[in-house]
Amino acid sequence: MNNDDIWISPEDISDYHVCPRIPFIRFFSGNRRRYRSIDERSRKLRKKFIENDCENVLERTKSEIVMQGQGLQSRVDLLSGEPDYVLGSRAGALYPLILEHSAPERGPVASCLYAYVYLLARCGYRAGRYGYIFCVKDNRLMRVTCDTARVIRAAQSAEAIRDSIMKECMPGPCGNREQCAECFCLRMCGDIF
Repeated sequence: MNNDDIWISPEDISDYHVCPRIPFIRFFSGNRRRYRSIDERSRKLRKKFIENDCENVLERTKSEIVMQGQGLQSRVDLLSGEPDYVLGSRAGALYPLILEHSAPERGPVASCLYAYVYLLARCGYRAGRYGYIFCVKDNRLMRVTCDTARVIRAAQSAEAIRDSIMKECMPGPCGNREQCAECFCLRMCGDIF
Protein backbone atom coordinates (compact mmCIF):
# COMPACT_ATOMS: atom_id res chain seq x y z
CA MET A 1 0.00 0.00 0.00
CA ASN A 2 1.30 3.44 -0.94
CA ASN A 3 1.54 6.05 1.82
CA ASP A 4 0.09 8.65 -0.59
CA ASP A 5 -3.21 6.71 -0.68
CA ILE A 6 -3.88 7.13 3.03
CA TRP A 7 -5.49 10.48 3.78
CA ILE A 8 -6.44 11.04 7.40
CA SER A 9 -9.30 13.28 8.51
CA PRO A 10 -9.89 15.13 11.79
CA GLU A 11 -12.83 12.77 12.31
CA ASP A 12 -10.37 9.82 12.13
CA ILE A 13 -8.33 11.53 14.85
CA SER A 14 -11.47 11.98 16.95
CA ASP A 15 -12.22 8.25 16.55
CA TYR A 16 -8.61 7.41 17.42
CA HIS A 17 -9.00 9.16 20.77
CA VAL A 18 -12.07 7.07 21.55
CA CYS A 19 -10.16 3.91 20.61
CA PRO A 20 -7.05 3.54 18.39
CA ARG A 21 -8.68 0.61 16.61
CA ILE A 22 -11.69 2.49 15.22
CA PRO A 23 -9.98 4.35 12.32
CA PHE A 24 -8.02 1.19 11.46
CA ILE A 25 -11.21 -0.90 11.31
CA ARG A 26 -13.08 1.82 9.40
CA PHE A 27 -10.29 1.96 6.81
CA PHE A 28 -10.14 -1.77 6.15
CA SER A 29 -13.91 -2.30 6.30
CA GLY A 30 -14.54 0.51 3.81
CA ASN A 31 -16.65 2.35 6.38
CA ARG A 32 -14.67 5.61 6.43
CA ARG A 33 -16.33 8.67 7.87
CA ARG A 34 -17.39 11.13 5.22
CA TYR A 35 -16.92 14.85 5.08
CA ARG A 36 -19.37 16.58 7.35
CA SER A 37 -21.01 18.48 4.47
CA ILE A 38 -22.30 15.36 2.72
CA ASP A 39 -23.52 13.68 5.88
CA GLU A 40 -27.32 14.00 6.20
CA ARG A 41 -27.18 14.52 9.96
CA SER A 42 -24.65 17.32 9.56
CA ARG A 43 -26.75 19.03 6.88
CA LYS A 44 -29.76 19.07 9.22
CA LEU A 45 -27.66 20.47 12.06
CA ARG A 46 -26.30 23.21 9.78
CA LYS A 47 -29.78 24.18 8.63
CA LYS A 48 -31.05 24.40 12.22
CA PHE A 49 -27.95 26.35 13.26
CA ILE A 50 -28.34 28.93 10.47
CA GLU A 51 -32.09 29.32 11.11
CA ASN A 52 -31.96 29.57 14.90
CA ASP A 53 -28.53 30.08 16.43
CA CYS A 54 -26.04 31.57 13.99
CA GLU A 55 -26.50 35.27 14.79
CA ASN A 56 -26.28 34.59 18.53
CA VAL A 57 -23.06 32.57 18.15
CA LEU A 58 -21.43 35.16 15.90
CA GLU A 59 -22.32 37.89 18.39
CA ARG A 60 -20.99 35.86 21.33
CA THR A 61 -17.72 35.03 19.54
CA LYS A 62 -17.35 38.51 17.98
CA SER A 63 -16.63 36.89 14.65
CA GLU A 64 -18.06 36.15 11.23
CA ILE A 65 -18.31 33.03 9.09
CA VAL A 66 -15.43 33.01 6.59
CA MET A 67 -15.66 29.38 5.40
CA GLN A 68 -18.62 27.06 5.15
CA GLY A 69 -18.49 23.61 3.61
CA GLN A 70 -14.99 24.17 2.29
CA GLY A 71 -12.57 21.26 2.28
CA LEU A 72 -9.03 21.76 3.53
CA GLN A 73 -6.08 19.60 2.49
CA SER A 74 -2.44 19.42 3.47
CA ARG A 75 -0.56 17.34 0.90
CA VAL A 76 2.52 17.37 3.14
CA ASP A 77 0.67 15.68 6.01
CA LEU A 78 -1.96 13.85 3.91
CA LEU A 79 -4.55 15.38 6.20
CA SER A 80 -7.90 16.55 4.86
CA GLY A 81 -11.16 17.62 6.38
CA GLU A 82 -14.06 19.98 6.30
CA PRO A 83 -15.12 21.78 9.46
CA ASP A 84 -18.77 22.77 9.69
CA TYR A 85 -17.73 26.42 9.76
CA VAL A 86 -14.60 28.50 10.13
CA LEU A 87 -15.06 31.75 12.00
CA GLY A 88 -12.85 34.78 11.48
CA SER A 89 -12.07 37.46 14.03
CA ARG A 90 -11.49 41.12 13.27
CA ALA A 91 -7.80 40.51 14.01
CA GLY A 92 -7.66 37.95 11.17
CA ALA A 93 -7.37 34.71 13.15
CA LEU A 94 -9.50 31.73 12.10
CA TYR A 95 -11.34 29.38 14.45
CA PRO A 96 -13.03 26.08 13.54
CA LEU A 97 -16.62 25.59 14.68
CA ILE A 98 -18.03 22.07 14.96
CA LEU A 99 -21.75 21.49 15.37
CA GLU A 100 -23.00 18.64 17.54
CA HIS A 101 -26.60 17.63 18.20
CA SER A 102 -26.14 17.30 21.94
CA ALA A 103 -23.33 17.80 24.42
CA PRO A 104 -20.47 15.63 23.17
CA GLU A 105 -17.88 13.76 25.08
CA ARG A 106 -15.43 16.62 25.07
CA GLY A 107 -12.19 14.67 24.56
CA PRO A 108 -12.79 13.12 21.14
CA VAL A 109 -14.55 16.18 19.68
CA ALA A 110 -11.82 18.42 21.07
CA SER A 111 -9.26 16.20 19.29
CA CYS A 112 -11.12 16.92 16.07
CA LEU A 113 -10.86 20.66 16.77
CA TYR A 114 -7.12 20.39 17.42
CA ALA A 115 -6.73 18.67 14.07
CA TYR A 116 -8.71 21.40 12.31
CA VAL A 117 -6.52 24.10 13.90
CA TYR A 118 -3.45 22.19 12.70
CA LEU A 119 -4.96 21.78 9.23
CA LEU A 120 -5.82 25.49 8.97
CA ALA A 121 -2.24 26.38 9.88
CA ARG A 122 -0.78 23.83 7.41
CA CYS A 123 -2.98 25.31 4.66
CA GLY A 124 -1.41 28.72 5.25
CA TYR A 125 -4.17 30.33 7.31
CA ARG A 126 -3.65 32.19 10.57
CA ALA A 127 -5.20 29.66 12.96
CA GLY A 128 -6.37 30.90 16.35
CA ARG A 129 -5.52 29.29 19.65
CA TYR A 130 -8.98 27.87 20.21
CA GLY A 131 -11.98 26.41 18.45
CA TYR A 132 -15.67 26.09 19.18
CA ILE A 133 -18.15 23.27 19.67
CA PHE A 134 -21.80 24.28 19.44
CA CYS A 135 -24.46 21.93 20.83
CA VAL A 136 -27.56 22.67 18.76
CA LYS A 137 -29.99 20.81 21.03
CA ASP A 138 -29.30 22.88 24.14
CA ASN A 139 -27.91 26.04 22.49
CA ARG A 140 -24.58 25.70 24.28
CA LEU A 141 -21.32 27.09 22.94
CA MET A 142 -18.06 25.63 24.23
CA ARG A 143 -14.78 27.37 23.61
CA VAL A 144 -11.92 24.86 23.56
CA THR A 145 -8.32 26.01 23.99
CA CYS A 146 -6.08 24.50 21.32
CA ASP A 147 -2.62 24.89 22.79
CA THR A 148 0.45 23.90 20.80
CA ALA A 149 0.98 20.59 22.62
CA ARG A 150 -2.57 19.38 21.89
CA VAL A 151 -2.39 20.47 18.25
CA ILE A 152 0.92 18.63 17.82
CA ARG A 153 -0.56 15.55 19.53
CA ALA A 154 -3.40 15.59 16.95
CA ALA A 155 -0.82 15.62 14.14
CA GLN A 156 1.06 12.75 15.82
CA SER A 157 -2.21 10.82 16.10
CA ALA A 158 -2.72 11.19 12.34
CA GLU A 159 0.74 9.76 11.79
CA ALA A 160 0.05 6.86 14.19
CA ILE A 161 -3.18 6.04 12.33
CA ARG A 162 -1.40 6.10 8.96
CA ASP A 163 1.46 3.99 10.33
CA SER A 164 -0.88 1.24 11.62
CA ILE A 165 -2.70 1.18 8.27
CA MET A 166 0.55 1.05 6.31
CA LYS A 167 1.81 -1.86 8.40
CA GLU A 168 -1.65 -3.48 8.36
CA CYS A 169 -1.25 -4.01 12.08
CA MET A 170 -4.27 -3.30 14.27
CA PRO A 171 -3.36 -1.09 17.24
CA GLY A 172 -4.07 -2.13 20.80
CA PRO A 173 -7.53 -1.49 22.24
CA CYS A 174 -8.51 1.54 24.27
CA GLY A 175 -7.86 1.58 27.99
CA ASN A 176 -11.54 1.84 28.93
CA ARG A 177 -13.01 -1.60 28.29
CA GLU A 178 -16.48 -0.55 29.52
CA GLN A 179 -17.07 1.44 26.32
CA CYS A 180 -16.21 -1.64 24.23
CA ALA A 181 -19.57 -3.25 25.04
CA GLU A 182 -21.41 -0.59 22.99
CA CYS A 183 -18.84 -0.14 20.21
CA PHE A 184 -19.79 -0.94 16.62
CA CYS A 185 -16.31 -2.48 16.19
CA LEU A 186 -16.82 -5.06 18.95
CA ARG A 187 -17.27 -8.05 16.63
CA MET A 188 -13.95 -7.20 14.96
CA CYS A 189 -12.06 -6.97 18.25
CA GLY A 190 -12.29 -10.62 19.27
CA ASP A 191 -9.32 -10.42 21.62
CA ILE A 192 -11.13 -8.09 24.01
CA PHE A 193 -13.64 -10.51 25.52
